[in-house]
Amino acid sequence: MPGSTRVETLVGRDDSIKKICEVLQHDGSRKTAVVHGLGGMGKTQLALAYASRYGKKYSAVFWMNSKDVDTLKQSYATTAERIYCDHPLLVNLKTAAEDSDLEKATGAVKIWLSNPQNDHWLIIYDNYDTPKLPGRDDAGTFDIRPFLPDADHGAILITTRSSQLELGRRIPVKKLQNIEHSLEILSHASGRVKLSSSR
Repeated sequence: MPGSTRVETLVGRDDSIKKICEVLQHDGSRKTAVVHGLGGMGKTQLALAYASRYGKKYSAVFWMNSKDVDTLKQSYATTAERIYCDHPLLVNLKTAAEDSDLEKATGAVKIWLSNPQNDHWLIIYDNYDTPKLPGRDDAGTFDIRPFLPDADHGAILITTRSSQLELGRRIPVKKLQNIEHSLEILSHASGRVKLSSSR
């Protein structure tokens, strides 16, 4: 996953991963899960953990940095290059990969994802923290919908700080409530083993 580093152990988030699995359960139709919560709650790590555990059940997994429009377009260009490396006979992807036209790359990837024979991919749109919401037109916000594949199939996982984003089933990520989970994280970070609240 370019630009993202996965922690070795994800603590206290098994229920959230289970919910993502339930929402993205493949049945031939498009599924969208929106993981939302405050900054630092582990949304990106949760998406990385899901991709690491279940990525092999998908035909392809793509990671899109969605912090702003330009960065998202660049992620599409990188994805076009990757797809072309795996499928060198796809001429439109070759052109998109070789050109510096980000719009063309975005369009070519969306076309590839929309192919009915290509229905079991996963795209993770990470850090979509500035969504354009109904009734609001704040500077720097943008609508991610034009960037989503036009397909009625595939799996989409979005991470965002916004609890108001209504693009799929919302999965909230909250602070860890169990002190043992907090101590387990501290144990991993410090290299000390078996820290316990009873000490």
